[in-house]
Amino acid sequence: MAAESKNSFLDSLVKIGHGFQEIFGIFGNAIEDALGFNTVKSGDKKSKVGEHFKKIGDELTTTKDKLNELSGEISEAKNANSSTIEAVKSAINSASDVFEQLIAALIKLAGVAKEAGDTNIGDNADCCSWCC
Repeated sequence: MAAESKNSFLDSLVKIGHGFQEIFGIFGNAIEDALGFNTVKSGDKKSKVGEHFKKIGDELTTTKDKLNELSGEISEAKNANSSTIEAVKSAINSASDVFEQLIAALIKLAGVAKEAGDTNIGDNADCCSWCC
């Protein structure tokens, strides 16, 4: 019976580990896109920057949703210590809060870039008077 409990617990941990691996893969792709300097070129329109921010926001939303799913799965882990489950859920909730803030910022940035519309990225004709 003890061996069965141990195997059940280990199976739960493996499943949770796979969930984290998937989440970090999605998050890694979002970061790669954010740092992908060849995604938006200097001759592109500012609206393309907005599209880029929206795409990153969508990927972060997917990551956050996967984290929330994983939080539910952790609660169902068999033979897991309740303090361990709560610690993991707390870490997931903290990460989810950070993702919420990042997503909100990206939505705002995408909106600002969309408002700039068809002007080129390097065009500063409508720039403020204090910097140019």
